[in-house]
Amino acid sequence: LVASILITALFLSGCVEQAAEITPEKEKLVQVQRALEESHPVQLSYTGLTSAGEVQKYSFKISGKLLDLAVEKDSPVKAGQKLASLDTTEYNLAVQASQLNVTKAEKAYNEARDTYQKIEQLFEAGGLPESDLIKAKLDLDIKEATYNQAKIELEAKQIQLKDAQLYADRDGYVVDILFQESEILAAGYPVIIVRSPEQKVNVGISQNDVQKIKVGTLADVTMDGLKTSGKVIRVGAIPDQQTRTYNTEVLLTKPLPADSYHLGATVQVSFAQGEAAGIWVPLA
Repeated sequence: LVASILITALFLSGCVEQAAEITPEKEKLVQVQRALEESHPVQLSYTGLTSAGEVQKYSFKISGKLLDLAVEKDSPVKAGQKLASLDTTEYNLAVQASQLNVTKAEKAYNEARDTYQKIEQLFEAGGLPESDLIKAKLDLDIKEATYNQAKIELEAKQIQLKDAQLYADRDGYVVDILFQESEILAAGYPVIIVRSPEQKVNVGISQNDVQKIKVGTLADVTMDGLKTSGKVIRVGAIPDQQTRTYNTEVLLTKPLPADSYHLGATVQVSFAQGEAAGIWVPLA
């Protein structure tokens, strides 16, 4: 009995000590603001990827050894600017040979024409039979055809010589160079890839929001801290098979600096959806 009383006393003593150690709750800070009806802009926020407006692959129409690259990767180009050139030694020789053929064919044609005119005069005077006139006319026709063929071949060789130079037909930026100098190129193989100067962003829009975005919808674009604006120029009609989102193209109306715009970079895109009125309460 004495032991039981002692244990009970110790237990009660411990409870008293634990109760004394409980600290009072701290006062909570409460902020109060007046609930007013306000209007705020509404935006749809998405993540997109930068892309080129148009990509063009430049190639030579003829084969040959790449002699010179006149541009570098990521450099700007202007319409009419030289991009690259082939070794033209063989093509120059071909043009010279064709010019000689034209000269010889022209000489033969002129001689045949003079001969025909003389025979024609003699035939009209009754000095030669008609068979001689027919032979002379046939020879003249052959020489004329040979002369015309030689001129066509010369023109073709000159075009080939001209095709040994590659020029840009629009402004843009060099995306990639696929060959190095002194390499042998086959006709039609891409050598230099150039993108147009337009800056675009591709965004995958969900099915719930695609009806809210139209061509001409304004957008705010942010890339690596750089902010700019754009507008929607195309909204996909068929969803992507994997993501089930609708690809939407945004053209940057205020292009970013060329050295800061990188293809495939991640950007934040916010589509303007007008304003909404209501009582706005901070979630915090």
